[in-house]
Formats: sequence, structure tokens, C-alpha cells
Amino acid sequence: ASIDSKIARAKQNIPSNGKRPFGRIFTKETKEWSLDEEKKKMVKEWARLYIEEDVSFKELGKRYGLNQKNIHKILTERCGTKWWIEYKQKALKKNIKVELTVPRLLPESMIQRIKEKCKARRTWQHGSQKYQYLFSRIIFDKETEYALTGTPNKSVNRYYRQYRCNGK
Repeated sequence: ASIDSKIARAKQNIPSNGKRPFGRIFTKETKEWSLDEEKKKMVKEWARLYIEEDVSFKELGKRYGLNQKNIHKILTERCGTKWWIEYKQKALKKNIKVELTVPRLLPESMIQRIKEKCKARRTWQHGSQKYQYLFSRIIFDKETEYALTGTPNKSVNRYYRQYRCNGK
């Protein structure tokens, strides 16, 4: 019954469990979402630094005292108008996702630019390599879209694998 109550509240755009979205404030009296202006300015500054000045997420994390993965997730997934809450009913073996509408932190065009730059960094801009191989970081894996890099094995045969892969 408690999960049904939480789901009903979430369908009314009222957060009923979990963390609140970064930079948004929910007022119980008015039942409306608003923006935390200080955090909104911080997110805009992160986006500007990342896009225009080419500051990495790692450097942003050091500057602002936050985890780089958290900054990445906020900028790429949590600046829009949608916030998802997932409810798991173990007895009925159901997972129910409810979408909440929250105020936007960044315009959609800026979010897309950040995602494109993230993809470009993931596939091409990895810094300098210790050894140069003919097609290193120029060819890509079709399934994962990651750049491939040349690597010699113990018998000095060269093969290509995903850059910083998990052993595949």
C-alpha cells in the first residue's frame, strides 16, 4: 500500500522518495518545483568551462570539490525537464518508472553540445600515446562506438582492442 501511495504522489509530480534532482527545490506548501539559482549558475559555469575552455570533468571536480562522474551525469542527463523515479514491487515482480517534470537547468542545445563533446573525447581525444600504431584511435568498434588502439601481446604480435577496455 505504501508503494501505491508513493506512485500516486509521483504521478501528481510530487517527489515521494529518493534524492531530489540537482539544482531543483520542491515546496510542499505550493506543490511546485523551483530552481536553486546558485546551483543553476554553477551548472552553467561547468557547461561553459567544458565546452568553451575545454576543461575536463576531472579538473571541474577538483575545482568545485565534487566527483567527476557526478558532474558528468548532471551535465549530460540531469539538466533537462525530466526526472525519473523507479519503484520496485518485489512481491509482484514489477518495476514501475514514473516521470516527473522539473524546471530546466540548461537549454537542450547546450546539453546536446556537451553530449557530442563527451562522445568525441571518448572516441578520439585521449591524449598522447606511449607507442604509435598505424590505425590507433582511427578505427572504431561498431557495437560500442569506442576507438580501438594497437597493442602487442607477449609474442610481439599486434592486435587492436578498445582503448582502456576490460580485457575483451
